[in-house]
Formats: sequence, C-alpha cells, structure tokens
Amino acid sequence: MRKPLLITLAAGALCALAPAPAPASVGQEAQFQDDSELVYRAPAVVARNLDIMRGLGVDRIRVTVFWRLVAPSPTSDNKPSFGSGGDADPTGYPSASWRRYDDLVRLAAERGIEVNFNVSGPAPDWATQAAPTPDQRPLWFPNATMFGNFVRAVGKRYSGAFVPAGQSNRGALPRVYFWSIWNEPNQGAFLLPQHFGNRETSPRVYRELADAMYAGLIDSGHGNDTILIGETAPRGGALRTTTAGIPPLRFIRYLYCVDELLRPFVGVRARLNGCPDSSQATRFPAEHPALFRATGFAHHPYTLLTPPFIRTRIRDNVGLADLFTLTRTLDIVNIRYRQFGRRPPIYITEYGYQTRPPDPFGYSQPLAAAYVNHAEFLQYVNPRIRSTHQFLLVDDGPLTAFPPSSPAYWNTFQSGLIGLDGRVKTSYGAYRMPLHVVAARRRFPGIFRIWGGVRQAPNGTRQTVQLQSRPFRSTGAFRTIRNITTTNFRGYVDIRQRLVSSQVLRLAWRDPATGATFYSRLAGVYIGR
Repeated sequence: MRKPLLITLAAGALCALAPAPAPASVGQEAQFQDDSELVYRAPAVVARNLDIMRGLGVDRIRVTVFWRLVAPSPTSDNKPSFGSGGDADPTGYPSASWRRYDDLVRLAAERGIEVNFNVSGPAPDWATQAAPTPDQRPLWFPNATMFGNFVRAVGKRYSGAFVPAGQSNRGALPRVYFWSIWNEPNQGAFLLPQHFGNRETSPRVYRELADAMYAGLIDSGHGNDTILIGETAPRGGALRTTTAGIPPLRFIRYLYCVDELLRPFVGVRARLNGCPDSSQATRFPAEHPALFRATGFAHHPYTLLTPPFIRTRIRDNVGLADLFTLTRTLDIVNIRYRQFGRRPPIYITEYGYQTRPPDPFGYSQPLAAAYVNHAEFLQYVNPRIRSTHQFLLVDDGPLTAFPPSSPAYWNTFQSGLIGLDGRVKTSYGAYRMPLHVVAARRRFPGIFRIWGGVRQAPNGTRQTVQLQSRPFRSTGAFRTIRNITTTNFRGYVDIRQRLVSSQVLRLAWRDPATGATFYSRLAGVYIGR
C-alpha cells in the first residue's frame, strides 16, 4: 500500500504551484482486517483473499488470535494439562488449533504483507469466573495470569525460530513483530463485566490483561516489537450495567486511574479501582509499564451514521473528528505521571462505512466511497496517526434469526469492499486509489487542494499520476491537466491546483509492471452560487 506524500509538481495547463502542504503522518501504513475471510477459510481461499489485498496495496493485516479458539478444552471448568512446559509452551496446545494461524502468517509473508496479531478473548471457560449466564462466561473476568501465559505461547510460536511438528520441510514460522492487546475492552461484547457493583470494572480488568500480555511478549522475545494498547470502540453509554459499554475517554480515565480533571485518584476511589493511593506519579507507571511503554494507542473511530468530519455530541465518545480529544487526554495523563515528552501515536485499527445496498441503513455506494477517501485524508493530515484501516473485504451476512424488516437483521457490518454477491463496490476502487478534494464547493474560482494516491504501487517507488478532468455535467472524454510524480514512500499525492470552472476530476495511473491503467473514483468540484 502506499501512503502520505509530498510531491514534485509538474506544471499543466491550469496549474498553479503552491507551497507544500503541512507535515502529515508520513509513516502511516494501511492496515486491513477481515477475520471471516482470513481466519475461518480454507488455505486456498485465504491465499486468494490475500492476493486481492496485495492488489489493493495493503501493508498489514490485523488478525484476531482468539484465545478460546486455540486453547484445549475451552468449554471445561477445569484447566487441562499442558505438559511439562505448561500453558506458556506452544506445544502444549493442540497443533490443529494453531494451523489456521500458521498458514495465514506463511501466506502473508509470501506476499510481502505484514501481520498485526490482536491477541484477544473470548477465553476458555477454565480461565474465567462463573458468570450470570452461560453466554457471558467466556468474557467474565478473564484470568490475567493465564492470558499472559497464552501470550507467551503465541510469542514463542511466532518468534521466527519455531518449527511446528510435522512442518520441518517448510522451515520456521515467520516472525510476527506487531501486537495489540484485546479487542474493544470498553464493550460488553468483548469483555465482561463492564460495570460491577455500579463501578467501572472493565478498565481495571483490562489493565491487568495489558500488564500480563506486555510481560508475556517481553518474556517471549518481543519486547522491541510494536505493541499497542487500547483497541477501544468509539462509543459507550450512560448505563452502569454489567454489559453496558463505557465511552472510550471515561474508559481511559479509569484505566489510568485519573479523575475527570485527569488528576490521579486518591483515597477510597483509588483503592476501589486498584490504584495506588499515595506516590501515584512514581508508583503507577512502575506498576503498569504496559500503559506507559507500549508503542502506541489503538482506537476504532467509527462514524457509521455520520460523515467522517462530524464531531460527536456525546461526551467521552471519540469518532474520527474527535481524535484530538483522545491525544490530548493521553498527553495530559502522561504529564500527570511525569512521563514528560511521551506523546503516544495513534493507530487506527478498525474503520469503514456501511453501504446501501445491502444495508438499508447504510450510505449509497458512491457516498460511502467518498467518505472512505475523506476519512483517510483526515488521518493523513494528522501527524499523530500511524495507520489507516479498512474493516472487511467482504460484507457480513445478515442476522437471519430476525425478519428482514427488523433493524436487527442488518446488525452486522456491510462495510466490505465486495458484496455478498461477489461484486466489487464503488469503495473497492476508491480504497485502492483514493481521491479527495478539500472544500470542493466554492463560490469563486481558486486554488484547490487535491489529495489521493496509488496505494497499489510498490512502496518507496516514484510513480507518475495524472490528474484528469472534464466539465461538470459533461459526458465527454477526460483530459490530463497535470502530471504528478510521487515522492512519498506510501504513494500519496497532495497538490494545489487552480480551477476556474466546475469540473469532474479523477486520477489515472498506468502500472509500469502490467501496462494496465487504473482510475480513482470521480470527484466533483463545484464553482458558483
């Protein structure tokens, strides 16, 4: 995939050179996730899907390593025997349980795609406490010590030196260098209880899980890898029930043991939340290194029902347009604990827009494609962001337990680039070759900022991209008004272009390797009243 770029500007008929854009997140990479298509499919299907992702320019796949999926006897109340190495030894787990992940990391490595292992629940029953209902058991107070040992097993297996039994002819498994801790711990669908005894509980549970995973990665030789904490969902609620999610900023405050003014908890409040009640500025960072030494903070800033530039009206929620509140909170927290100069980068590890069809509550395909590009531009211009993300290659199916007339029928993600019928959506091409025009509607002619890229071109190569236009409402041919040479490692283009009349714009790129020409989506520029 290709990302941020500063450009060498070649003059064209209507072009005007302008100062280079403000610094952006030049190290931003493109992450992609679809566990259904990568974890649960046969190797041949996984290989095909990875080929598609490689053609889209994906840098890294985010893959959930489900503890319960790998663990032996997951429905038993009693912890099984793991042999002499215990549950920190990968050979103590059924080899068949690892096979899907073994195949996936090998297939990804063959295609030059990196891997982000999000090690997460649900947990085996023997690693949780008795829950109010059977379906809550796999998420109810997961044991941090056991989770840490599972992470040690995962870390050893994907250390770059582990050769699975019966696979000596294939050599050692590729090393995984990128990790994230649990998935959406501020949501009841992934960690329980969210509240217990009317108190925020999931932040304390997650703090223990993060400490355990961080220690497990260090012990298994991954201390210098990229390690992310957070993986927070964008929303929560006001209820304080066991399953009611906690808004991300409130979750972060309780995770870091700070009050509404971001001051460390004291007294009873500190003790009730598992926090030190004295010498907090020195004790808390020393006791919880994962919170202060992790590479960065991961967040899922979905804005499914609003455009990406609209801020939330709900306190403590964090959508894409609210990321400054997330970074400000993390920065102040670090200052409170005397971690001066620490400004953790943000990794977007889930994002996408649902389309209509098939979801009647989604956006039209052209509008969803435009929002996918606009969202990526907003991430590009934020220097704190290190990764952009597309959630799902193929749409989820509906929940057929509900009638099609029910909103719950579509209570899954239809944010894929490919529909269930196998047809590519407008967002497929928009993701592969993004285009966004800043402030595209104007009353008068002027200079427009035009951003996009050739994600599918090899990283770190110079490419020639054509900016093409035709008059608005015309059905005639496009003409090239500017040639742009990319100099950005990820293949982004970011230019200023003078336009004097309403136009329809697109980017065109000829792949030097195949001779095929690719086009971005169409973006309109409107000049006049």
